[in-house]
Amino acid sequence: MSESIPIQEARRIEAADSSFEEVYFEVQAEIDLTKHPGGLDATEELIALCRMDATDHVLDVGCGVGMTPAYLVKEVGCRVTGLDLRGGMILRAVERAERAGLRDRTCFVVGDARHLPFRPDAFDVVMAESVLALIAEQDRAMGEWVRVVKVGGAVGMAETHWRREPPAGFLERLSSGFGSMIFVRSPEEWHALLERAGLHDIVARNHAMSLGSEFRGRLRRLGFGQLLRIWRKFFALAWSEPKYSRFVKEALSEPLELLRYWGYGVYVGWK
Repeated sequence: MSESIPIQEARRIEAADSSFEEVYFEVQAEIDLTKHPGGLDATEELIALCRMDATDHVLDVGCGVGMTPAYLVKEVGCRVTGLDLRGGMILRAVERAERAGLRDRTCFVVGDARHLPFRPDAFDVVMAESVLALIAEQDRAMGEWVRVVKVGGAVGMAETHWRREPPAGFLERLSSGFGSMIFVRSPEEWHALLERAGLHDIVARNHAMSLGSEFRGRLRRLGFGQLLRIWRKFFALAWSEPKYSRFVKEALSEPLELLRYWGYGVYVGWK
């Protein structure tokens, strides 16, 4: 089992994450927020469908700034290992766990979702929220998640899907805003991915998205005061840091059009 990364090492990796492709995630780390479609509703659905309880050791792949690991420890009582590719995210996750007094129940590791640094059968549950759509090698990643979960354990994900075919050029514009290519699939394709990995008794629940539901989800998770502080910091960064200007423009220009084509699903299978 990998050990939790020290804060000083996360800071060193964070400093190296300076290319434009990292701006989308760098902004999230700076404002101490990671988001995924469905928000807290999707997290709670994963908890229920994966049948998590206090005896479980859960791996959160793509844990971002550690919001879901903190929630799992507080609400379920389980142990959580969070993994993210970016040192800036892991730094915020470690800081969040320390502020909340959760370091004895959490571990955070910088690592690649396609090449997990864990032994086979290490976890009772493996989960991911809005991760695979950012990975081209999706079968490889899912194979790794299945490898590290115990026999009888659950692999679950909350992931975006196409509700209908987008217009020409839309995916390229969306990928430009994220700083990397987006690989969104249909609900049937996500279901098939879990089947190819050898999972069984797969459950898939699909949902529409709206600006209202996304806002309510963030408000429920964060509270009005913290949400307001995050938005203030977001716009302060955009004003003071030129490299964030394009990100802000892209982030605010697409949401209504995006929601016409995007939904999200919660998918869980058993090993």
